[in-house]
Amino acid sequence: MQRVTPLILAKACWAEASGYDAIVVNCMVDPGVPELRRTVSIPVIGAGRAAVAVASVLADRPLSIFPGRIRVNALAEDEAYTLKELMSIGRRHVATRGADALTLGCSYLGGAAMRLQDEVGVPVIPTIEVALKIAELIACTGIRPQRLGVPNQRARPLTQWVFREKDRLFGLVERLRRRLRQHS
Repeated sequence: MQRVTPLILAKACWAEASGYDAIVVNCMVDPGVPELRRTVSIPVIGAGRAAVAVASVLADRPLSIFPGRIRVNALAEDEAYTLKELMSIGRRHVATRGADALTLGCSYLGGAAMRLQDEVGVPVIPTIEVALKIAELIACTGIRPQRLGVPNQRARPLTQWVFREKDRLFGLVERLRRRLRQHS
């Protein structure tokens, strides 16, 4: 995480200077989120915190799952196996630990959320969709963070690029879902 934080910080500063309304860090461990919040004046949404927050709203015993036998950088190598592992772990958490909602321990896995939800019988939070919707909600309502040492600017009207970027990201997620369905 220490190696990616400066890269994320540079991109966030660029995004703020370019007029973006919010920043979404698309990683479940939310690398750099505290540093970003101390640096930029626009809202910073960590995908991990967003997913956990929504799971907590929906359920009393949300739990996070991750296929522990698979390295993060190998999740896409055998998507059918990854999905099988997630289903097994999800079912076990529901049966033995009483999980009534699940978050996925890696944002990459978010494309499998609806498929897993059908298999395990509890809500499975689609990470990037949730984080983007929360960022959109905050930007549309004009909520601006108050941060010590960071000038608070007036919220400006939401621009069309937000919707274009959202559509582009949802397109990527949909392509990933199709790939997961093809491999299963």
